[in-house]
Amino acid sequence: MKKLIVGFIFSFVPITIVISQTKDNYYLYRNDKYKFQFEYSDKYKIERLDKKGNYFLLKNKDDKNSSSINFYLEKLDSMKFKESYNYFVKRVSSNLFDSDGPKCSTHGESINAARYFENKSKVKIIEIYENVVEQIFGNLHKTNKFVLGPIYFIDLSTTPTNKDHVIYFRICNLNLTEEKNDKELESELKKIVDSFEFILK
Repeated sequence: MKKLIVGFIFSFVPITIVISQTKDNYYLYRNDKYKFQFEYSDKYKIERLDKKGNYFLLKNKDDKNSSSINFYLEKLDSMKFKESYNYFVKRVSSNLFDSDGPKCSTHGESINAARYFENKSKVKIIEIYENVVEQIFGNLHKTNKFVLGPIYFIDLSTTPTNKDHVIYFRICNLNLTEEKNDKELESELKKIVDSFEFILK
């Protein structure tokens, strides 16, 4: 079993993440601060992208392209006002696709579809597909429209862990056409979400 200390909160209590092999070809990601865990294929590796341990990605070990499964832990009332969980989902699902660059810009326009369901561990999950607009600049100026997703949201504040955070998962690729058509990553993401469970002990 491999135990990693990946960050510190302001009270200097370590955020402990444990990664262990559970069965053939699968690993278990366990977060002892926020009291949840999920399984993922050993074809992927987890990378931490911030010092606090709130932003991670899973990348295929053998794939050199830019595709990844990203997951984030974010405080529910991170805005200056107290926002509801549903408002949080709407705001974040749009903001995830907002970017500006010299050659193009993208914008999350609106939610195309939302589904509320429970996984095999009875965890309540929201699945979102977002309408995204891409503007291409230059001589070949054009506008592309995509329906991208799924994005999965899980509210940690209403669970036995009693944390005021939300965790959300998405597929990420700088090429939106590749992101839309990456069925292998989408399948892996759905397996991760289905295996997600809270640690009650």
